[in-house]
Amino acid sequence: MIACVSTVKKGAMPQFTIQVLKSLQNNNIDSCIFLPESKDISLDGVNEKDLNTFSLTSTTKSKKKIASEISTKLIQEKIDEVWFCDETYTSLSIANNISGKLKYKFFVHDVKPHLYSFGLKRCLRLTYFALRRKKIFEMAESIVLMSNSSKDKFSRYFPKCADKLQVLLLGAHIPKIDGVKPQEIQSIDDYYLFFGKIEKYKNVYGLLKAFNDYDGPRKLVVAGNGMFSEEEKKLIKKEKDKVVTINRFIKDEELVYLFEHARCVVLPYIEASQSGVLSMAYHFSNPVIVSNLPGLTEFVDDRSNGYIYKQNNELLDALNYMDSCKDFEKMRDLAHKYSEDKLDFNKNIKNIV
Repeated sequence: MIACVSTVKKGAMPQFTIQVLKSLQNNNIDSCIFLPESKDISLDGVNEKDLNTFSLTSTTKSKKKIASEISTKLIQEKIDEVWFCDETYTSLSIANNISGKLKYKFFVHDVKPHLYSFGLKRCLRLTYFALRRKKIFEMAESIVLMSNSSKDKFSRYFPKCADKLQVLLLGAHIPKIDGVKPQEIQSIDDYYLFFGKIEKYKNVYGLLKAFNDYDGPRKLVVAGNGMFSEEEKKLIKKEKDKVVTINRFIKDEELVYLFEHARCVVLPYIEASQSGVLSMAYHFSNPVIVSNLPGLTEFVDDRSNGYIYKQNNELLDALNYMDSCKDFEKMRDLAHKYSEDKLDFNKNIKNIV
């Protein structure tokens, strides 16, 4: 029995964990799942007998208590291996509690945190977190990275773990539900899409600057919660006829609609280990525009299923290319084919069992 564990209450991590569970079961591997109680987690397709839920609050004392309770249950249930699908304080605490008693695997989504997004206090907390994380990784049975470039980077930072690394190319993990159009874009279709939490390393500012010079026929939809910088707010206000923001948590059914009706998905990141947004784009037959980062370009065949730009001033060229590309429908087909051939979750999960 494999137990899939997430201690995140909403967003991509619990949905990723549910997809891991489903893929294990699709491969006839006995498995169950541990998730926090949350109205923001879609449990579509999860069998009640395989589901273990727990109440999770934000206090450190509460997290330690629930980590102890989950650890005890995992040991009592005689789980063969625990798969930690995120790296929160609570997940690390559970791993520490079961070390030497149960085998466990960690899925690492970012080798190093995006430090410059935070203040000094946050950086100090992350330094402590990194030391704890290193200890847990060294005791793990295996570590799973989401791209080959992440694996190479992880090997450099954690050389003692180099012989136990695996790669799970990140496929799309999307609930099977009908799309619902967000109210903010009732009159818009066939747009460029930026999707995800607004954070400095994702370079929304660079994308907005490019759109400031863009005079093509399409709008830009920026969808995700988080805080815009003052410079970004000014550009959004200036380009209000070309840029639409949905600055809030995006529901699953809205996510489906946004990708189904986009022309192209833009990932103008300054840093990236890999991207779940890219795999979702391909799943919905959306070509991508990506910056020249190994964690992104590893998945893109330039001018085939996407466009790779090297400098920020080339982003405008990429937008114009996607507008005028005569083989755009072929690009859509190749994006979807890449998803089916290389990002098949069931097949890729089987390879790391």
